[in-house]
Amino acid sequence: MEGEYLVHATCHRNLHSREKEVIYSINKFCLEEKAKGAPIIDFSKAIARTARATNVSERTVQRICSGINQACETQPAFSSSQKSIQ
Repeated sequence: MEGEYLVHATCHRNLHSREKEVIYSINKFCLEEKAKGAPIIDFSKAIARTARATNVSERTVQRICSGINQACETQPAFSSSQKSIQ
């Protein structure tokens, strides 16, 4: 019953291509670790693990996390620049 813990809020919305790419990268990272039978990057290196799993730079992970941590203490609020349609 692995699929039962799926968050239903995301089941009914379309994912953007970048979101799909991140999900694929994380899945690939997890499968690599499973095949290896051990962590690829030590668990104590959270920034490096996150960067590798999401296929972005460590600096990007640091920037996102520090910005979110400074903005709020409880629930992070994620936003991105919106393109205006004319």
